[in-house]
Amino acid sequence: MEDHDASGGDKTNENSGGDKTKKQTQTKKRTRGPTTLKKEEDKGPFLLQWDKAGFPTGRYATKFASYCGKKVRCQVNINFDDWDKDVEDSLKNLLWKDISAKYLVNETHKKDVLINCGAKWRDFKGKLTRKYIRNKHPKYDSPADCYSFIEPADWEKFKAYRESDEFKEKSKKAAESIKHNEHPHVMGRRGYNQRIPEWIASSSNSDEVIDRSWYWIKGRTKSSDGEVPDEKIQKVQDEMVEWRKKVKSGEFVPHRYDDVLSRSLKKKEHSGRVRGFPGGVTIKDVFGTSHGTSHRDVGISDQQVAEITERVRNDTIKSLSSLIRRRLDKRSGYVEANGLKST
Repeated sequence: MEDHDASGGDKTNENSGGDKTKKQTQTKKRTRGPTTLKKEEDKGPFLLQWDKAGFPTGRYATKFASYCGKKVRCQVNINFDDWDKDVEDSLKNLLWKDISAKYLVNETHKKDVLINCGAKWRDFKGKLTRKYIRNKHPKYDSPADCYSFIEPADWEKFKAYRESDEFKEKSKKAAESIKHNEHPHVMGRRGYNQRIPEWIASSSNSDEVIDRSWYWIKGRTKSSDGEVPDEKIQKVQDEMVEWRKKVKSGEFVPHRYDDVLSRSLKKKEHSGRVRGFPGGVTIKDVFGTSHGTSHRDVGISDQQVAEITERVRNDTIKSLSSLIRRRLDKRSGYVEANGLKST
């Protein structure tokens, strides 16, 4: 009996200690580890769906993005400085070969896939800087302890450069540039290309105008409560309401990218990208080719057009007057030289 009681007591104490440890583990903040995708290694190939803008969508889009991130992290050394200038084409082609074997991707999307890989590679280097240099990782002293593809010597080299004055100055300039983004989105990693179909499918208001201004404000609205998180974004949304009223009344007629969004933001569209759409989508993709480009398409006011027209008119008159004068002088000289009468 005593032995039984002692044994039972020991088990009780053991379980109590285990419960205490378990509770401590549960209260300790958990951190996200590296994406491994072990379950995906023996599956596939997967057939991706693509939207009209040339971005992956559908059920495999998120897994595809994660797979691209994993591959580029494993295969491209963190000490390359620039994706476009330093990473060799042979290495990029190897990436493309691996990714297109796992996910059935048409050759026409190769450039888009590699651009995406470059962005994920840069993001990964930024993550290493934030978690292991600027801050102390709660679990690992070095990413070489966490990622098998990072050698300790490569990490020390990376760390030395990221702590240098040269990189700090470069980082400072980048931070200043980011400050110009007054209206950051809250879409997370999925972005417009995956969010837009969801927004359209969930829209229950048949009178709602679905255009790029609608996409833009959706991308900056918290999906959990539908509220706009920032006063500046709220101000833009209020402007949109007013401009849509003007469109409805006929007071304002949108023309290509001179529309509700550009008027509400009070900013002209930049070449090479279109607000309210995924990165890489161009003005031509969204608005098509302008037939007979007007002065409004290139951002010239009516007053500027009038001034240019007047200047060209005056220059033309001066040129013609000078030409006529020279020809008259030449004719007069010929008449005098040959003793002819002028008519």
